[in-house]
Amino acid sequence: MIPALKKICQLQGLHMNLLRMVHAEQTVRWLRPLYSGKPLRLAMSLTDVRSTPAGELVEISGCCYADGIAAVEGVTGLLVRSKGPRRQDKRSVDPPPAERFRREIPTREGQQIDYARVSGDRNVIHTSAFLARAAGLPRTILHGACVLAMACTTLTEALTG
Repeated sequence: MIPALKKICQLQGLHMNLLRMVHAEQTVRWLRPLYSGKPLRLAMSLTDVRSTPAGELVEISGCCYADGIAAVEGVTGLLVRSKGPRRQDKRSVDPPPAERFRREIPTREGQQIDYARVSGDRNVIHTSAFLARAAGLPRTILHGACVLAMACTTLTEALTG
């Protein structure tokens, strides 16, 4: 885990249960290119904590600086899942648009372990069946960022041929 993110997750009074935490959302805005071999400085801060039907969403904002100039800004949302059943959202929601296409994305047993190793995200819900069950999951789960990368690749291939 990124040291600055680890410090935020361990803030007194936040009481984050890391076993119940999953990456929920992320936005990134690139302001200028980053080049290998250049030192980077990262600044992060806790910007919001709010309740959702699925649990508490912890919002963390950050900025990556290269040569003292902002290069990348981002916001990530970490969801600390509720222990009980999910509450139904009472807001009216527009019906989803008609499905345009469907693709199957194969995964393989052990992919979550490989991704944990190369990404550095060794959250135990991805690497330990025992601890994943202790966190309320039926088994280990694949990283959201890994799923997103596979979905983006599949979507790009489907739309561009």
